[in-house]
Amino acid sequence: MKILYVEDNPRDADLARQQLLKTAPHFRLEIVTTFHAASARLERMEAEPLDLVLTDVNLPDGDGLALLTQIRNRALLLAVVVITGTGDEETAVAALKAGADDYITKRKGYLDRLPLALENALNHYRASAAQHSRPLRVLYAEHDAKDIDLTRRHFGKHAGHIHIDVVSTGEQALERLQSRKWSEHYDVFLLDYRLPGHDALELLKELRFTQKIDIPVVLVTGQGSEEVALLAIKLGASNYVVKNPGYLYQLPAALESAKFRAELIRREERLRESQKRYELATTAGGVGVWDWEIETGETYIDPRLKSILGYRDDEIRNRRDDWMQLVYPDDAAFVMEHTRAYLAGETPSYEVEHRMLHRNGTVRWFLTRGAVVRADNGNIVRVVGTCVDVSERKRAEEDLLRLTGRLFNLQDEERRRIARELHDGTAQNLAGVAMNFVKLQEHKSIQEPEVRRILNDSQLLCDQALKEIRTLSYLLHPPMLDLAGLPSALRAYIKGFTERSGISVELILLDDLGRLPSEVEIALFRIVQESLTNIRRHSGSNTASITLQRKMDEVTLQVKDEGCGMGSKVSAAAEQISELGVGIPGMRQRMRQLGGSLNVSSSSQGTTITATVFLRQRASSA
Repeated sequence: MKILYVEDNPRDADLARQQLLKTAPHFRLEIVTTFHAASARLERMEAEPLDLVLTDVNLPDGDGLALLTQIRNRALLLAVVVITGTGDEETAVAALKAGADDYITKRKGYLDRLPLALENALNHYRASAAQHSRPLRVLYAEHDAKDIDLTRRHFGKHAGHIHIDVVSTGEQALERLQSRKWSEHYDVFLLDYRLPGHDALELLKELRFTQKIDIPVVLVTGQGSEEVALLAIKLGASNYVVKNPGYLYQLPAALESAKFRAELIRREERLRESQKRYELATTAGGVGVWDWEIETGETYIDPRLKSILGYRDDEIRNRRDDWMQLVYPDDAAFVMEHTRAYLAGETPSYEVEHRMLHRNGTVRWFLTRGAVVRADNGNIVRVVGTCVDVSERKRAEEDLLRLTGRLFNLQDEERRRIARELHDGTAQNLAGVAMNFVKLQEHKSIQEPEVRRILNDSQLLCDQALKEIRTLSYLLHPPMLDLAGLPSALRAYIKGFTERSGISVELILLDDLGRLPSEVEIALFRIVQESLTNIRRHSGSNTASITLQRKMDEVTLQVKDEGCGMGSKVSAAAEQISELGVGIPGMRQRMRQLGGSLNVSSSSQGTTITATVFLRQRASSA
């Protein structure tokens, strides 16, 4: 990674250089000390490209935010990380709004976190750039000319890839979606909840149930209309945004999320169709038949199966050893062990998915099934079966997994952003209001008991709202997770959970975890959140335990309770909410995305959820 570091403090610059040389020798650091020197270096981008700019906020002849603005206005293909001083969270938020990919605060230990922060920032920028390189086409139903103009100008400045086509009534929107193949023109329908001549809920019913139009819908509602939004969700809307101050900053992520969710559902439908087709092919018995004689090793291999791998019938002998040479080397031992276990009677059926080598050097996936043929004395004499080429299904599964990962990342990024906005904006405003109430109560001119009572009640309500805002901000994304890692974040979360629920939770750390990859820490933290929520809602248990263990590259998380177990009622509820990506299905999907696994064991004595992830597998896949 080629990094331009803009820092006028020689000591800080030298410490950063030494840290990166020690922990990230593949980083190439180029240091300049002024705003003008950085601008001059950016002029040479074409001849001497860079990947990332790391800039201090305070520079002798300018500031880091101005440099960030210059980079974004010129559309330079660069990730940007801004370094701020301790307590300067306002500048950090301003940097993120201006397009920074991350910020780093100069507090104790920040250099230790620097390499990972830079890697994450570059990955965030590349993912965002790839996402924004594709236009997002939006049909926008809105009758307020002022709101239309504000939305156009905001997207033009902050989300240029979003193209909107505006209609002012529900009838016009239906006409656009009915009169043409909507998927060729629009990706998302952005609907204001108040349109002339059409109630938003009635319009949704018309779209979904009468016209059978499945375009993803994002609803824009006014303050106090959240109930309408929830009804819209039940009618098939993908998301909603409330017209609070700053709601335009939420719209791009809400529209992207709606599009990705719709793509995910369509891919799942295509995957199910693909599975049905291959099951029909195997039932008919016309795909890749093979017949293996145990004693002689002679094996009949269907010529069509050979042709799938690019060979003529006479180019591969009908010998099992010759066929096994085409099995992908990393899968050969796995296939042999499956075969041995089946022939020894240790497994009831023979079914294995593995890779085969094509003649041109590419790899194809096969599902191999077989059944034994026995002699009169009961001895196995032959194994007969089929091989089905499932390469397309595997590719669809991999695409689905990547898309799910992108959706989770979008959700986590949105949670992090909203948490910052709540903490740094709304909470601070409420704190100011609370202080004003205190000053009013102390003012000598206010003596009437009823007025003082109202002021006191208002202050209590304000304090309660501030507490709830801070709790919500923490639950959305605890800052401790980024700053100190998973164990510290869990300790703080467990403390708050116990105070809120009265359930005693024990955290057991069997090993020193160290810092894990950020996506692993986030996934394990979300699993703990969801598990403790299920314990509070369903189990009736007064206690719970969380165990974290790391053995070499294997990290295991276990959450246990002593409740009533997961009955059919709770299981059904879990499956119903799986469409929203939460609950047990959502936990499983997070683990699959990381190459890990999640197991649930439940009885009348309690429930145990075990999540396992392999860090080496993560590193190699990355």
